[in-house]
Amino acid sequence: MSTLTTTGISKWYEFNLTPAVVQAWADNAANNFGVSLNQTDMVQSSYLFSSSEAAADLRPKLVVTYTVAGA
Repeated sequence: MSTLTTTGISKWYEFNLTPAVVQAWADNAANNFGVSLNQTDMVQSSYLFSSSEAAADLRPKLVVTYTVAGA
């Protein structure tokens, strides 16, 4: 679990997922149902994040960056 504080609308946000989470998705793609985002603070305003059903330029993206051990 990680925490992110939003700072405005119409922005991209990055969530760092652990290698174990990414590997679990790769190992069992049929059970990959995505990531759940939950609001933790009760405030008067909140933000909505786009889903995979949004317009193509607003859909979330998963970018996996691999590193070579010892590099």
